[in-house]
Amino acid sequence: MHHLKGSVPIPVTLINTRDCFVHDLIVKESILNLGEGRENVSKREYYFSKESLPQNYLSVVGLPKNADLDNMENLRVGITTYENFYSHADLRHMESCIEETERCSSDNMFLPMTA
Repeated sequence: MHHLKGSVPIPVTLINTRDCFVHDLIVKESILNLGEGRENVSKREYYFSKESLPQNYLSVVGLPKNADLDNMENLRVGITTYENFYSHADLRHMESCIEETERCSSDNMFLPMTA
């Protein structure tokens, strides 16, 4: 089995929809310095407001009915987004890996419907 050099186990999910939330969420933004080429990474974490919690929120996330809703961590939605996470070099490397995968696929190096 052929593996791409430098592959890392980082899940990458692309969401092609916008404005798909029913609830207005509170956004907590922080700026991170993750090293050269990634000095200005914007991290956004999303929370419900205690006034607009979904009716079944506490039971779904496993909190007791008397949970402290003034504690923001109890209102976490579970979505974190990053902007400027990858450096230009990281993106170029990903692109070369994608091109290698396309080449392997064109050369029938993968089982059908697996690449």
